[in-house]
Amino acid sequence: MNLKNLFSLLVLSTLFIFPACNSNKIIAFDPRFAEHISAYTNGMISRNAKIRIDLAQAVPSKKGIPDSTLLEDLFSFSPAIKGKAEWLNDRCILFTPEKPLPHKTFFNGIFHLGKLKKVKSDLQKFRFQFSTYEQHLYVSTDGLIAMDIYDLDWQQLDGKIKTTDKEDTAILRKCLSVYQDGKPIKVRIDWSYEVSEHEFYFHIDSIKRKEKESTLNITFNGKEIDANEFGTIPITVSALNDYSVRNVRIKNENEEQSLQLEFTEPLLPTQNLNGIITVSGVDNLSYAINGNMVEVFFTEPPLGIKGITVSTSIKNYKGYKMKNPYQTNLEFLPPFPQIKII
Repeated sequence: MNLKNLFSLLVLSTLFIFPACNSNKIIAFDPRFAEHISAYTNGMISRNAKIRIDLAQAVPSKKGIPDSTLLEDLFSFSPAIKGKAEWLNDRCILFTPEKPLPHKTFFNGIFHLGKLKKVKSDLQKFRFQFSTYEQHLYVSTDGLIAMDIYDLDWQQLDGKIKTTDKEDTAILRKCLSVYQDGKPIKVRIDWSYEVSEHEFYFHIDSIKRKEKESTLNITFNGKEIDANEFGTIPITVSALNDYSVRNVRIKNENEEQSLQLEFTEPLLPTQNLNGIITVSGVDNLSYAINGNMVEVFFTEPPLGIKGITVSTSIKNYKGYKMKNPYQTNLEFLPPFPQIKII
């Protein structure tokens, strides 16, 4: 065996550590086969993978691809695998199983090299081993968001399912169910393969917000795909009156000063905010509502630390009053003058 053939074998073969198995003895590669076989399937593989043997020398053929009759009974496996062998080219043979292999299974394979070419009697059978992955299931979700910024009744949720090995999405659908307050809800689930064949994205819409807070439960169970993971992800669906002030800041622009309040939901644009949003010690405020933003204007810029309050009388776009009042303190400084260099 020359070094070139040995290097090719190590590079082309997939090297993995097999899972611990009491009843299977690991077979070391016999270097005498390097003269005949340059690479082969071994280690951990997907249950949907094809089993491959790469020959060190091409099989002579007038048509470019050798005769398919040469492939009859070239493979045997324990446990048995039904499937079909085919030429990929004049050096490579692929064995395609009829159906996906079982998860977490250790296979002993024999490639009957002596049926394909003349070799020494002790090289008639090339023995190799591989194992399929143990399947696992992982579910994660993003936060609830409004389906429409001005339709506060309905929300939607995006999430992701990850598996150790590729899985049939028709079966994977059976692993996920959604309940709101203990009752199953009709949802639309979309699956895509934007990242990899082991990641699946789902989308749930038409999640109803109610007068009172409710709970959305994302329940998953990997039994259908031979995975041991199961559980429930609880997600709180806020009540229609459960919104709040997200951020407050002082805005300085063109030597004028105003106060900006950002809410978690759009507000009713026709409401009168006098006495609802107040700044301590400051009168004659005026207001402008734009979606979920409120801008407060002053007749004279306030100075010093001022208390900002928002009462529960403020209404969101659907007319629901805020659940809890809001209060904070801000320090107002003189607005910066605009400087022009001539």
